[in-house]
Amino acid sequence: MNVPSTISEHMKKKSEMLNGYIRFISVEYSRKVERILKEVPGWEAGVPFAITAFADVLVYSEDGFIVLYKLVDGVSTILLSDAELLLKMLADEEFQNDYFDMKLFRECVQKLGRLNANQCYTFEPLPSLGGKKAPQNASTGDTLAYISIICS
Repeated sequence: MNVPSTISEHMKKKSEMLNGYIRFISVEYSRKVERILKEVPGWEAGVPFAITAFADVLVYSEDGFIVLYKLVDGVSTILLSDAELLLKMLADEEFQNDYFDMKLFRECVQKLGRLNANQCYTFEPLPSLGGKKAPQNASTGDTLAYISIICS
């Protein structure tokens, strides 16, 4: 399945947006993420193209929608059906606050520093096991490993 050229170009460059909150991933990394997500209830076929600082996954679906899988929260949301519009909307502060954990991200950056390429902020204990998504419960870890743990 092909993604729109706008997304493809960002994947090739492994671009970052929103000060590193959103990181576009390579095709190879995308395949690794997809292998994990195929086991998740509610997963619909698509191409993972970006990951957030909290291991949320942005996917271009087979139906042409951009879907945000907030794995830690156990929810998915269709954001848009237009890749160009997504890139424009990411600059909108209201859109950022509606769909992304920007305040928590800033707090985690302040507490733990910026992430390396394959890292994300993790929460211990996992929110699904009673933990809270809060800076005091955050640490850094390997993104693929964290996605595996969340999805298991």
